[in-house]
Amino acid sequence: MNNKKKIVISNYDDIKNPDYAGGASVSIFKLAKHLSQEYDVLLITGKYPGSKDEIVDGVNYKRIGSYIMGGKIGHLFYLLALPFASIRNECDLWIESFTPPFSVSLVPLFLGKNKVVGLVHMLSGVDMKRKYKLPFNKIEHLGLKLYEKYIVLTEASRKEILKSNPNAQVSLIPNGINIPSENSLKVKKKSQILFIGRIEVNQKGLDLLIKSYKKAIDKIDAELVIAGTGMKDELHKLDCLITKYNLINKIRLVGRVGGKAKDKLIRESHMIIVPSRFETFGITALEALSNKITLICFDITGFKWLPKNVAFKIIPFSVKDLSQTIIDLFNNPRLRNNKIENGYRFSARFAWKDVFLKYDEVIKIYIK
Repeated sequence: MNNKKKIVISNYDDIKNPDYAGGASVSIFKLAKHLSQEYDVLLITGKYPGSKDEIVDGVNYKRIGSYIMGGKIGHLFYLLALPFASIRNECDLWIESFTPPFSVSLVPLFLGKNKVVGLVHMLSGVDMKRKYKLPFNKIEHLGLKLYEKYIVLTEASRKEILKSNPNAQVSLIPNGINIPSENSLKVKKKSQILFIGRIEVNQKGLDLLIKSYKKAIDKIDAELVIAGTGMKDELHKLDCLITKYNLINKIRLVGRVGGKAKDKLIRESHMIIVPSRFETFGITALEALSNKITLICFDITGFKWLPKNVAFKIIPFSVKDLSQTIIDLFNNPRLRNNKIENGYRFSARFAWKDVFLKYDEVIKIYIK
């Protein structure tokens, strides 16, 4: 007889989803695998083409909703299905990773507030309102009152939660990373600049990156490598931008990368650029720092957790400043490298072993 307490983790994205498979899905998979050592864990995600219920490296996956109208509408089908999944899957604790377009769901009403923890990888309401001109932020604000317990990645997210729900219990646990040994970082550099992440032109700022790279291209001898995948319409937008700025021979698209191939791509690069308009955490930033790669990002709220002595943080959304920073850092190795040791030491705070300990402590408090 299985006497383990049961935990359900829900997250629309999935490590096998061909349109997304973002950093949050990887982090949640790692968390589920870790918790499976002590608890009976079920990971519920959204459906995608060819998806099925299965066990992946010891983690039990159940896919719900529908993909019949594509990924964006798939988010809504998933959110509609989620409360009913909470009724069918009895558990001692439900960890709900928030998902666009308005972050929250009705799971706390169906399951009870005391059993549900909101996991805030992203509060998407404001960004969705900006993109679609609909009041997703107001729905989010009201929905956040349905939850009593939260886990957030940053202090900025904690403050946002408490604005909507001043009485909430909020625990701060960042995402984790694997910290490579310094010896493994001794890789010959290629003349390349790297973007790595989900292909979503507006949110991820790929339009700003391509415009900036176009302005810098005559003054640097560097290829721009873009790694990642996304929805077909987003990939089309990216292709159109590359064509528009006549950069077909200067930008290399490598698709999704993972494992050793991803590590090699990162370590061969002179710098990683994270030009996002909106982020809550941004795991790519930590991956750059832990691999001793120069990091450039906009100075947005989502990157307030990054000290200025580990990253080159520039005026938000300024193509002029981004292009000049690319030129200055690529052509001046001493300047480019003057923050990487600080970054490597800073990244060590986010080692998975330490992050798992924090989760273990919090879950023992939250679970009944």
